[in-house]
Amino acid sequence: MPIHHTQVFAMILCSLMLSQNHSVMALTARVAQTPAGPVLQINGKPTAPIMLYTGLIFGSTEIGQAEISAAKQQGVNIVSVITTFPWTRPGQTPDYSAVDQWIDKVLAANPNALIIPRFQTDGPPDWWKSEHPGGVMKFDDGTVGPLACVHSSAWRKDAAMNIRAYVKHMEAKYGNNIAGYHVTGQTSDEWFFWNFPQKVTGFEPAAVTAFQRFMRTKYRTDRALQVAWAAPSVTINTADVPTVSERTEVTVGQYRDPQKQQKAIDFDEFANTGMADAVALMCKAVKDVAPDKLAIAFYGYQMEQFGLPGSGGLALGRLLKSPYVDAIVSPTSYYDRSAGGSGAMMGAFDSVRLHGKLWLTEDDTRTFLADADAGFGRCADLRETLGVLQRNFAVSLTHGAGQWWGDIASRGWFNDEAIWQYNGKLVKAYNSNIAELTKYSPEIAVILDERSCYYHPASQDYLLHVFRQQYYRIGAPVGVYLLEDLVAGKLPKAKIYIFLDTFRLDTNQLRAIKKQACRPGNVLLWMSDPGIVRGGVVSPSNVSEVVKLGEGTGSRSYYANATTLPAATLSKYAAQAGVHLYSVQNDVVAAGNGYVSIHASTAGPKTLHMPYECSLTSVTDGVEMGRATSFKFDMLLGETRLFHINR
Repeated sequence: MPIHHTQVFAMILCSLMLSQNHSVMALTARVAQTPAGPVLQINGKPTAPIMLYTGLIFGSTEIGQAEISAAKQQGVNIVSVITTFPWTRPGQTPDYSAVDQWIDKVLAANPNALIIPRFQTDGPPDWWKSEHPGGVMKFDDGTVGPLACVHSSAWRKDAAMNIRAYVKHMEAKYGNNIAGYHVTGQTSDEWFFWNFPQKVTGFEPAAVTAFQRFMRTKYRTDRALQVAWAAPSVTINTADVPTVSERTEVTVGQYRDPQKQQKAIDFDEFANTGMADAVALMCKAVKDVAPDKLAIAFYGYQMEQFGLPGSGGLALGRLLKSPYVDAIVSPTSYYDRSAGGSGAMMGAFDSVRLHGKLWLTEDDTRTFLADADAGFGRCADLRETLGVLQRNFAVSLTHGAGQWWGDIASRGWFNDEAIWQYNGKLVKAYNSNIAELTKYSPEIAVILDERSCYYHPASQDYLLHVFRQQYYRIGAPVGVYLLEDLVAGKLPKAKIYIFLDTFRLDTNQLRAIKKQACRPGNVLLWMSDPGIVRGGVVSPSNVSEVVKLGEGTGSRSYYANATTLPAATLSKYAAQAGVHLYSVQNDVVAAGNGYVSIHASTAGPKTLHMPYECSLTSVTDGVEMGRATSFKFDMLLGETRLFHINR
């Protein structure tokens, strides 16, 4: 039967409408700024940033797909998955068949999945390394590494080119199933220097050239460099990177003397800012092609870098200023993460949200299904597993952050119906409250400083991660922030400020701290040599000036010449400042966004003190506890209770 011209017109019109509808329905994933902080929006709808990561590429496809399907049944459709990353010369057509197979496997398990491909950007093929030998990592022993130098301009250009090609392919073929892109690099994909600290890098020609370029920007003239380095013969064009001994040497107690060791200080600043800039450039390449998709990166493990300032991970403040980065990811700390532990974050995760970025926690809990020798707080049974998962989730929920449950190698850590039914209740709680999020405003602010670490190359892991176990058990919510955000006036007003590693403080910083933190009734607690480096001089007399900062303001200032204090002592300081303590039994408390949780560090009767009369509804079993200001119940070690607060 012949087709009439009016039918042809109708077919064309229908085609145009379908095309327009496809355009309207194209998936968007953005981080929207709200009065409560950054919120994930999928197609303009606020969405709980809760996801699954499964390492299909490393393990069992069948197990990974089973986890994806189980997550889907509980409303978790965002899936992070590692893919390969083709690297080609300009003008060549990449082969994406190996990439597509991993996306196809995810979609086979969940056709509606919102996928975040994760791919390594700094492992170019051998032909690239042969053409750019100066752009390959070189170590102090003369050996070369498997990865490109992050300071190499050639690598940055070619990596960005290949990222744009990769994203174009993914958007064209899978665009309505792609929520974003996770760019990775260096050690375990987490953007600190490969094999650090066992290997010391930065001796490759690309790093030397970049270091000289950094010196030119910072000092401008040879004379200025010579004065700063106390080296009358050095020039910007001949400046070399410091030796290993120069990087590790301390000359004033545990500190570098800026008058003699500015070269090492400068190099650490260069190494860290260079890493952050590389991450930002990789995210920019994603945004060049897909501006309405997420650009995600691991970064900011300030408390896990063992106090070694050359890690590359100590420029979070700089990275947060990039408009191309949407989310920062870090695993739950591998210290004190077992049942009864704090489940702490690795860095200043509350500062991430202050800059309008999402914080995502990789919750790679070794559940009771993990291998017996999996370590890192492996849970002994299902009960312990559920307690740890709920504790970690409570942090995300109360802070307004996000997370993914991570089965790193698709070994079946989360391949259990009971786990997913439990997780489903947690996700439901987040989604039910997503439109009513409130700004996270804890009364306790923990302050850490990245730049101070450049002056203190000795290990400070005890101060940062061991002391962390104590302040997480104060009995009240804690916010962890960068010093520069306190100085800039970005923090919500707290009642007690705990300063961790603020070894270097200048006059402007002290003036700003006094303005922001020294208020009547407030408490400032200074740990371990605050401000000992000032004006280019290392002097204990500087410390006494810092501790007296609050005089005449009505605030109280205390100095602990120690690397840790017990939680009970911290609770007393907090109470003195007027902080509401939900618990005084050394348990781990989280509160915010209309929820409160307690994780039992010991077994026995517990009392949860609320700041006002309310009722509490258990998130996992729906049981409501009648109106009161204090609630009593028994808990097992490692058990978590998460409640919705009914005012």
